[in-house]
Amino acid sequence: MNHAFLPRGLARRALRFISPDRPRAVRTESDPETERARPAYEGARTYAFLTGCSRSGTTALTQLVNRHPDVAIGYERYRLLAQAGGLRPELFEPDRFRDFREGDGSWKSYAGMEKRAHVLNKAHAARVVGDKIPHLVDALDQLDVFPDARVIFIVREPFGVAKSFDARARSQQGGWPADRDFQAAVQDFNRAMANILAYARRGKPYLLLEYDGLFLRREGLREIWEFLGVDPAALPDLEDIFGRASGMAEANRSASIAREVSLNVDFGAWRQVLSLDRMPNRGEIMEETAS
Repeated sequence: MNHAFLPRGLARRALRFISPDRPRAVRTESDPETERARPAYEGARTYAFLTGCSRSGTTALTQLVNRHPDVAIGYERYRLLAQAGGLRPELFEPDRFRDFREGDGSWKSYAGMEKRAHVLNKAHAARVVGDKIPHLVDALDQLDVFPDARVIFIVREPFGVAKSFDARARSQQGGWPADRDFQAAVQDFNRAMANILAYARRGKPYLLLEYDGLFLRREGLREIWEFLGVDPAALPDLEDIFGRASGMAEANRSASIAREVSLNVDFGAWRQVLSLDRMPNRGEIMEETAS
């Protein structure tokens, strides 16, 4: 499942980069010195934001899109500002993007992590800039100040989200609160779905991706580059990203089962069954048994 909504004029400009007959370059990411030496991009930048319910694959998606040399998406660079509704275009100017200030978010997500530092090195040369912030799905109105903001939603089946929440809560990895367990996942998931539906009704540009479809079957990969308006021929090899996902056979089977259940079980009927009296005719049955 993947759905793109893009106004016709924007779609035409994006599609000029896409040609199935063009060979795709195969190479690795550039080294930091090469990235810093690239000329600054002087045109109007596109602002892109990646969001969805927590534990739905926003980090993996960000790693994927940041492989493109013309894309620089932060890893919750402005997490705290977004919570306060403070996202503004000037925050994504290269100098400001590299200038970590109190109240922005956590600088630790960049320290010592090559893939994330890679974003800072190429921020001046990128034509697509933005941030990935899972909880932004709860505060999308602040993006109205960005001209033609591109929002990419990634959705994972709810059982996988709940299981991931619960594992984090039990391990408290990365400071994850113990009370953010599977029950909190259900609340967050429902709220995120409602907010995505509300945003879709506003007629603004968005791309909707399904986690398993993208990383197991590459569904929506082409649409990502169309939506961002960048040339896929400039991409390095992506096999390591998709190889990691396809190599997790047991986890992938569990995800497929959960997806099938999530999409096709009649949960309404199930809830009605659970609400029935356990033994409505108990008195009559007991009398018959006694006689």
